[in-house]
Amino acid sequence: MRPVVHSPSVTGCSSSQSDTGSQSDAGDKASVVPFSFFQSIPPERTGFSGEYDHYGLAKRVDRALRDNFPPQVLERLKVAQRGRVVVFGGRVPNAHVLSQLVALAASVSGATAVETLAVRFDE
Repeated sequence: MRPVVHSPSVTGCSSSQSDTGSQSDAGDKASVVPFSFFQSIPPERTGFSGEYDHYGLAKRVDRALRDNFPPQVLERLKVAQRGRVVVFGGRVPNAHVLSQLVALAASVSGATAVETLAVRFDE
């Protein structure tokens, strides 16, 4: 048996009744306003051009890193996201470079933390 899923909505009906008990024209139609969980796209789900992108934060961090670091530093670094957390994995040259990468990633809109547990150093 499939579960029943209800789509929440807000229903409003404004009516005025005269002395005879009839409804006015405004009360004949109920206005239905669909419920929207988000009024705007969350920053961690925003793509390059402001569109919805489930992996938007990781893509924007990756682009910022590629714009600011040489390819040799980033060739073995993987960038992912878990909600608003940027997750780094792979290898980087040293701890100093990692701290610069973390600082840049943390400055991207929507990032609240940067996880580096899966990063190893080439040293």
